[in-house]
Amino acid sequence: LPPDAVWCPWCGRKQMAQPNTMSARKKPRRAKNTGCIYKLSGNRAKPYAALIPGTQKLLGTFKDVASAQMALEKAINAQHTELSTLTLGQVWEEFSQSIYFNELSESAQKRHKTEWNRLKPLNATKVQAITTADFQRIIDNELAKKDDKGKALVGRSALEKTRNLASLLCKRAMSAGAMQTNNARNGVDTEIMMEMMGHEDYAVAVENYNHITDEDIERICKATHSFTKTFEASTPDNHT
Repeated sequence: LPPDAVWCPWCGRKQMAQPNTMSARKKPRRAKNTGCIYKLSGNRAKPYAALIPGTQKLLGTFKDVASAQMALEKAINAQHTELSTLTLGQVWEEFSQSIYFNELSESAQKRHKTEWNRLKPLNATKVQAITTADFQRIIDNELAKKDDKGKALVGRSALEKTRNLASLLCKRAMSAGAMQTNNARNGVDTEIMMEMMGHEDYAVAVENYNHITDEDIERICKATHSFTKTFEASTPDNHT
């Protein structure tokens, strides 16, 4: 039998296995957040296109996969550097210029701007460094503002809207890949907790919310029980 024979001259059996075209065409999937490289149709000088991860924007076309991969890596590194320096003020600027914001009513836009003024102490803070305690501190400072008669200058509903804006900005930062969690939604209800525990105890609890001791839990339970009894005593009995 000749060494290069494809078919057996006696039995007709195939001697050389054909390559599996399906497996030959199959390529390993790219890891997440590493972009996309694909080949364009037609006869082109630069047939390979690369898409930036996250945005899916076209980075460019290249003559081969290696060139496309190299350009993608540079773009990803630049993107990571930009995200690491992104501030809350920059997220607000992007939001205030978005289609969503511009389609809001004039009163809604004005309300968002008022809420942003309360969050301005975090304007230059990098979003990756913002914690729940940072947002909580702003809420507490606003709650502490009183007029000459001791009445709060900012109501609870206004502070809830401020918290909602902070949450919205965090979500936009998360969509861009600059934050992992929405720290504006993890805070404690300040008004009720301040009534139950007292401002000093509450401030300590917020600062160390990941290290609550058994004594803290016991004190909170006692305060909750006292608060519940007071609420029940002030509620008319509808069953009589």
